[in-house]
Amino acid sequence: MRNLKYKNTAIMRYFSNMDTFMQQIMSQIRAAVDSYQLIQPGDRIAVGISGGKDSLILLCTLANMRKFLPMKYDLVAITVDPCFNNIQTDFSQ
Repeated sequence: MRNLKYKNTAIMRYFSNMDTFMQQIMSQIRAAVDSYQLIQPGDRIAVGISGGKDSLILLCTLANMRKFLPMKYDLVAITVDPCFNNIQTDFSQ
């Protein structure tokens, strides 16, 4: 029973740290967007998704920032199928 309590505490600490981490990332991206005027009203932003942490965090951050930025913009996730060895990797069909 003690072990389960410890694990729950560790999980709560993990998610608390993750929220703080995401807030820091969002703050830094927002500062760059504002400083360099990276996003204009009506922009359509494409984010290349590799499946790694960096591209997914960027996509999530830009999606969440739409709640706070005074301008509207579209966000599109893009993946590329390189068709290595003539093997079909597109399972959407």
